[in-house]
Amino acid sequence: MNVLSCYKGNICLSDTVFVPKTFWQRTKGLLGKNKINDKQFYCFFNCSSVHMFGMKFSIDLVYLNHQYEIVKLVHSLKPWRVSVCFKAAHVIEMKDGIIEFYGLVIGEKLLLKGGINEVA
Repeated sequence: MNVLSCYKGNICLSDTVFVPKTFWQRTKGLLGKNKINDKQFYCFFNCSSVHMFGMKFSIDLVYLNHQYEIVKLVHSLKPWRVSVCFKAAHVIEMKDGIIEFYGLVIGEKLLLKGGINEVA
């Protein structure tokens, strides 16, 4: 699993953005976890939907287009629910309340960095 950092302008939202690479990592995602901390995000590239089957806690979702602009925000998606965004190319999963904490809004661009290699 790769690890990236996520920025909103010059503000680091997370320096622990996990990027599941294998089929099994992508399938498992946050399943089996009891919680996620404030700075721990999961980014799924080439993904436009999220299911919460088997989850134990709610999460926030940030859907991004190919230019890494926010196209949809989902606050507090509860366990056993599904979310879809047909405009999205990628989705970031984060702790419930993080969208509001950082004041994320549709149209904003996020920056993902991995070491010295910029993703977007």
